[in-house]
Amino acid sequence: MSKEISYYIIIPDQVRKSEKLTATAKLIYGDILLLSRKKGYCYATNSHFANQYHISAHSVSRLINALQANGFIKSSVNKSEGNKRKIFPQIGIKEDNTNSLNTMCHNANSYVQKQDMAIDKNAQIIKESYNNEIIESSEIGNCSSLEYALDEAIKNWSSSEYNHTLSQK
Repeated sequence: MSKEISYYIIIPDQVRKSEKLTATAKLIYGDILLLSRKKGYCYATNSHFANQYHISAHSVSRLINALQANGFIKSSVNKSEGNKRKIFPQIGIKEDNTNSLNTMCHNANSYVQKQDMAIDKNAQIIKESYNNEIIESSEIGNCSSLEYALDEAIKNWSSSEYNHTLSQK
């Protein structure tokens, strides 16, 4: 099975809770943050966002304007570069745009990696339990060894230090 690269967007609380923005505008803001990670700005076109969210470029223009009108982004157009637009996110970023965005993305990636590790550990327990048939029929009762292994993996995950850390947040 090949692994695809997955990207995760971050939507700062101030943007997420804004009653002045639509849900799609909030998602676009998350994409702007993601695309701004390296340079501190995003240069995606309205067509890019329109394709991403299956909406019209005109709708994207209205959503970008709403983000700008509410102070969540600033944008500039460079006419010498063929009217290339740069969108600068304003919320969830400190003075040093690049470092703050990298920190946010690093934290999100760490969270995802920890989730993946917990899932991998549980999958390994299931595989070992099922393949090695280490479960005696008297322990299983009326269920199959795979069902028993799944139950054990869930119990293991529920009691894991990682899961308790998540529930405390």
